[in-house]
Amino acid sequence: MIDTVLSTNQIAAMDASYLSQQVNAIIGQLHGLFDEIGVSNHERETREEELFNALSEALHNQVRLVTTEKKTMVEEAQRMINGIRQMEVSLGDSRSRRDYEDEEDLKVSYPLSRCLQALKEKHQQMGKMHRERFEQVKKSTFVRIPLPPTGLNQSISLSFDLSPAYVDQLDAEFTRVYEEYTRRVATVKGLAENIVQLWAELGTPQAQTDGAIVKHYRDSPEQLGLHEEDLARLRARRDRLADEKRARERRLRELRAAVEELWSKLGVEEEEQKGFVRANRGCGMRQVNEYEDELARLNEQKRQHLPAFVEDARVRLQELWDVLYLSEDEMLAFTPAFSAAYSDALLEAHEREIGRLEALREERAPTLAMVDRHQALMRERDELAASSQDASRLMMRGQKGEKRDPGKLLREEKMRKRIAKELPKVTAELCRALETWEDEYGRPFLVHGERSSNFHINNTILANGFHKTSTSRCQQQHKQPDRTTAAAITSRNQDAGGSTIDRNRRNTQAGTSVDCGSSSSDEQDDQPDTDPGSSSDTSAFGDAEARDELAGAAASRDIGKQYDGKRRWWDVAAGTGADEGTSAEDAGSDGS
Repeated sequence: MIDTVLSTNQIAAMDASYLSQQVNAIIGQLHGLFDEIGVSNHERETREEELFNALSEALHNQVRLVTTEKKTMVEEAQRMINGIRQMEVSLGDSRSRRDYEDEEDLKVSYPLSRCLQALKEKHQQMGKMHRERFEQVKKSTFVRIPLPPTGLNQSISLSFDLSPAYVDQLDAEFTRVYEEYTRRVATVKGLAENIVQLWAELGTPQAQTDGAIVKHYRDSPEQLGLHEEDLARLRARRDRLADEKRARERRLRELRAAVEELWSKLGVEEEEQKGFVRANRGCGMRQVNEYEDELARLNEQKRQHLPAFVEDARVRLQELWDVLYLSEDEMLAFTPAFSAAYSDALLEAHEREIGRLEALREERAPTLAMVDRHQALMRERDELAASSQDASRLMMRGQKGEKRDPGKLLREEKMRKRIAKELPKVTAELCRALETWEDEYGRPFLVHGERSSNFHINNTILANGFHKTSTSRCQQQHKQPDRTTAAAITSRNQDAGGSTIDRNRRNTQAGTSVDCGSSSSDEQDDQPDTDPGSSSDTSAFGDAEARDELAGAAASRDIGKQYDGKRRWWDVAAGTGADEGTSAEDAGSDGS
């Protein structure tokens, strides 16, 4: 109850009389309570003394707190006053100091809260002036050592330092200041030259240039100012002109690219293009206007030749369709390609579609390269199969004025072996690449509208059956003309160690004939072309180059006989050889 009555807030709101009345009333209540309880006089005095001591301690604590607060405020006010006076002395502002002294503002006054507020405002104002003056002095300070007075009527102090060390310091300081001066002069000259150069490049009219810069930039650049603010001003002007130059160059590049594209589309002669470019060099406003006028003129011509541009775009579009293996439905999805209403919007639609397809081609480039390789091998396989079905090619002779191609069968066999070796490998690599692509992009890779993985699986099955088909076809094509001819050839070639046809038959039965391509293993594919099987096949198929080389280099009768037997077997097999009498004569000569 006593704590509630004597709370801090209540004490702050009451005066001394009110406090006295409250204390007396509370003491009277306590006496009544003591009487009712029956407290003795001695104990009653003790309790009243404790109450008075507690009340006195609370009041003294409150006084001590307020006294400390006052002392803190007075110290803060005194610090502000000292700071203001020090800054006045530093600035040399005697007038302001006299005003403050007359008004008696620079002293501690009561109430302290109002005094502190006024002092804070004056301190902030003086501090701002002091900082600005300090920055100004710092920028303009060159000399770092004290200098003697240089006025006309000024005398040097007897205590001024004139020692040799000071003289050396003075020389070093002079050198430093002179170097700084030279550097700033060079900087100002360089900036001024850049500004004049930019004015010339930009074609700036003379009325918009600075006459002082034009007048002094060569011979007396120091006249333009050597202070830091002068250098900053020149740099800002140079940077502003450089930015304008870059903007014009960027604009001219855009205009030139557009103009050159239209020149190419409209078929403008190269000499005319070079003449226009030579006449409009630079980045002045005149050049910008010339390019803009040329672009407007070419756009007008483009509108007149719009159908030709659209057709050129469609040709390019068709090329991209072919490269990307698009299906007919995918082509038909781009309806502007089949519109006859030529307009700028139609041309822009074609150009956007071309850009999209080119980006798609770049995205699919590695996979498309593998698809192209696979398709090339498939085309070679089909062409070879079609050529192998024509058995008459073995009997054909060159037309008048044309040379025979006896090495055709050998080239077909080499192609067959190459396709049989490469096609399965390329197909496997392509399948792996397609799986990777589909996993990465989350959609199937289509070739002519068909999922390429299924398409190439089917082609792989065809490729695996390619050996067997080509082998049986080759064996049928390489059967002997008839047994009588084979017997005659055998008797003529006994000295040569056996018939070529017999050797071919044995090779065919053993499954090792190169021409028939009955084996698709990598070991047989990697065999050199100079093995006995290849030599026999070359003789059997009548390689003209081999026969001519053997005939021209014949140094012995055995080689001549062997070559003659091969030649005559070729003639008999082709149905265009010599008659029987000639064969018998040759046989007789071979027998002898």
